[in-house]
Amino acid sequence: MIKKISQLICLIIFISFQTCLASLPANLISDDEKVVRGSLKNGMDYIIYPHSSPKGQVNFWLQIHSGSLQEEEDQRGIAHFVEHMMFNGTRDYPNNSVIEEFEKLGLKFGRDVNAYTNFSETVYQFNMPSDNQQNISKVMNIFYNWASQATFDPKEVDDERGVIVEEWRANQGLKWRNSMQRYPFTLTDSRHLIREPIGLMNTINHVSPQRIKDYYEKWYQPQNMTFIVVGDIDVKYVKTIIEDTFSSLTNKNIANNDSYKTLNYKIPAINKVRYNVISDDENTVNSFAIIYRYPRIFAKNEQTFIQQTTYSLLTQLFNQRFHDLIQEGKLTDAQSGVSMISQLGDDYQASYFRIVSKKDDLEGAINSLMLELERIDRFGFTQPELELLKKTQLSYLKNAAENPESRDAKMLISRINNASLYNLPIISPKDKYRLTLKAYEELDLTKINQAWLTLRHGEDKIYEQIVTKQMEAKALTPEQLVQLSDQVRQTELKAYQQNLQEKPLMNTFPATGKVTLRENLKDNATMLTLNNGAKVIVYPTTFDDSNISVMAIGQRGALSFSDNDYNAVQFANKVVNNSGLGDLSASELKSWMAQNLANINTILQDHQTIISLTGNNKNVEPIFQLIYQRFNATKVNQEIWKVIKQSQENEIKALEIQPRSQYDQAVYQLRYQDPRALPISQQQLDAIDNNQFLKLDQQLFGDPSQFTFIIVGNINLDEISNLSEKYLASLINKDFSLPPSRELNRLNSQHNIIIEGEKEPYTRVINFRYKPLSTSYDENIKQQLAAFNFVLSRDLRVEIREKQSGVYSIGSITSINPYVNEFVYRFSFSCDPNRYNELIELTKNIIDKRIEKGITKEELAEYKKIQLRTAKLQKSSNAQIAKLLVNSLSIYQNMSLFDNIESYIEDLTVESINQTVKHFFNDGLIESTAILKPNGISQQSEK
Repeated sequence: MIKKISQLICLIIFISFQTCLASLPANLISDDEKVVRGSLKNGMDYIIYPHSSPKGQVNFWLQIHSGSLQEEEDQRGIAHFVEHMMFNGTRDYPNNSVIEEFEKLGLKFGRDVNAYTNFSETVYQFNMPSDNQQNISKVMNIFYNWASQATFDPKEVDDERGVIVEEWRANQGLKWRNSMQRYPFTLTDSRHLIREPIGLMNTINHVSPQRIKDYYEKWYQPQNMTFIVVGDIDVKYVKTIIEDTFSSLTNKNIANNDSYKTLNYKIPAINKVRYNVISDDENTVNSFAIIYRYPRIFAKNEQTFIQQTTYSLLTQLFNQRFHDLIQEGKLTDAQSGVSMISQLGDDYQASYFRIVSKKDDLEGAINSLMLELERIDRFGFTQPELELLKKTQLSYLKNAAENPESRDAKMLISRINNASLYNLPIISPKDKYRLTLKAYEELDLTKINQAWLTLRHGEDKIYEQIVTKQMEAKALTPEQLVQLSDQVRQTELKAYQQNLQEKPLMNTFPATGKVTLRENLKDNATMLTLNNGAKVIVYPTTFDDSNISVMAIGQRGALSFSDNDYNAVQFANKVVNNSGLGDLSASELKSWMAQNLANINTILQDHQTIISLTGNNKNVEPIFQLIYQRFNATKVNQEIWKVIKQSQENEIKALEIQPRSQYDQAVYQLRYQDPRALPISQQQLDAIDNNQFLKLDQQLFGDPSQFTFIIVGNINLDEISNLSEKYLASLINKDFSLPPSRELNRLNSQHNIIIEGEKEPYTRVINFRYKPLSTSYDENIKQQLAAFNFVLSRDLRVEIREKQSGVYSIGSITSINPYVNEFVYRFSFSCDPNRYNELIELTKNIIDKRIEKGITKEELAEYKKIQLRTAKLQKSSNAQIAKLLVNSLSIYQNMSLFDNIESYIEDLTVESINQTVKHFFNDGLIESTAILKPNGISQQSEK
């Protein structure tokens, strides 16, 4: 009877909420006024968005409105195959020459040039300088070739088959296997379920070049394309080059012209409760989720914007509460919990409510999640929770509205691409802030709680358990889950009492210190030396960006601690980072930072401690308060330690049962013969004294003279100087003396490792060559070796990946460790398990040939172009400048790398590079190899 009454109440609330939504205004949302949309006569659309950050850069994306959903049954995987073939032969760029073409322009594959395929689209991407029209013309010709001139040479097709198969192998790990068990429930009876973009390997291995071309000719037509441009460009010029490049493309009468952008494969509703158990030998945690599926919401008008905002608020409110409950120790069965919205397809989405259990108490965790969901059902969220969340979100949105040019260009073009795919408005930051304000006024607590009940009582629902193999037999049956749910509904509960309060970060302020020395540096930078020995580098920029990047580098890290404390201090740092500051809990601190547009994170490395902060130049003081409190007002939340400890126990378990985890650890131990390099054991973990965490962490911050603070942005030197005296100069030396780093002992002998047991038909190879150096670290030598690695990487790509096929993600790296003066060379790849020894020997032969040949003048010129572009990008934003300054200080304890990075590149010569390479790759190298493979693979040359 109680259940029936509850259902009736929910039905009434559902009707009430839907009636409220229906009565809301449906005014269409307009595009950002900066957006320029247009169409060519052949039906090709274009979108142009001028955006000045980063200055002198532009992004070009060619979007094909077709992906794997458009494949016919004998073409499964062909949309992705076509994407690969764009880099393997077009009319003007035969074979792989398109890669050589963009490398000549100073562009790097992966960073500047990329592509992807999903269910609904295929997208090709270029990011490049916007100030060279000749180079832009060359890139536009590449796009023209991709859009209409692919050749699908049979030999190139055959060579690429193996590459795709190896990509498939490489991605068939634990995450993929779990997903394959989830998709039959989340994508039930939909075409998505049988159109995974990677496709069927039987199709990839046997499909004819003609069938691949059939897909290309049917879907790569101008009426099915959108060209998107975002960057520091002139709109009139861009419109001209788009018209000049693509106007000559014609549509072929292969498919119905009306089908292109209206073709849709819907995910059907399944209006019943379903139960799924996901199990795998390599699962290390047990979790439970309730998944609600419902039609996807697109913000096309004010009404749908409010609906979308509603679901976003519900997700964030749940996460905010669940996070607080764990921090307060009120969910003893839970390691963590999260809610999220996942897009299932073009027309459907899902809300997940997931809990991860502690140890193996899955039933207890399920009970905890159901109880908290039931508590919200009965009592709703609270007014303080809603107001705090709204206030936090509005702070972010207001800052974005006031500083639209501070948006990341790649994120921006990704959003525009999504708007193009689904025919959505491109909303300006100003309009988003305005619409959100309006939505928040509409969405009072009553309506939010009504919306919650509407979501919670949706009929399209999945109960999902992810379990370890040991827990598979203990997973709850559908009957047990129903019974547990009924028990929860009968449980007496109290309303949630929120303990969060709005408080200042600091109640008392320190005595002001002094700047004792002010030095002028290059580029109008200034170094301030403070009375406590700390230094502050102030680097003013003129970017149209109100964001400030602040980084502090301390010259002590984890290797300064004893063997016994090496692991403990790393855990201490993680716990302190997540425990709040001063009187503020972690949640209160998060809210305070959001409202003050500031953020802080501490990263403990082996040799240094890095503090990373962001802020706003209109309100700089909160950044300095965060730094001061990080030095003086840290604390330890024991509940956070319990969560982190449980996570580490999961990693220990992973090392026992996951070959890929075992392999990663084995690769690390190939290099070191030191107890600190060994994985922490359960016994060692249990022996860690968490009562010492605060003391250990404070030792890193006990001596301010060990720190240099870097402040980059559109800032006022006098203001920064005054705030430095108020907060940074007042930091006191606490007499915690830490010694310099004690380096990990190297393993200076050949030591090969083979890890067996990989579940998939997949082999991973990593080969090291290394030796200690007799000379100190030199940036010139580093650049010379990097230049050689540039041409060697190209050789390996062409000779191994392209010509041999069956190889994926081949990598080549040269490095010099500045702390121990050690040279390391490494190559790696994944491949067919039956070929790894053959490919290792071939790779070594290619390396030897390139060492003998050296780099050529033409190759060096290409490398310089790419590296000078990299150097320019490193100084194209406040955050990048701050990182480069930190790198310079980490290695040299001065700004020489930052000041001279372009000179290091320009001064490279063919002679110096080839001489250095022969010296470093001589017979003094120690060589080691690590191999991951399935069981039962035996090769003659195996040692």
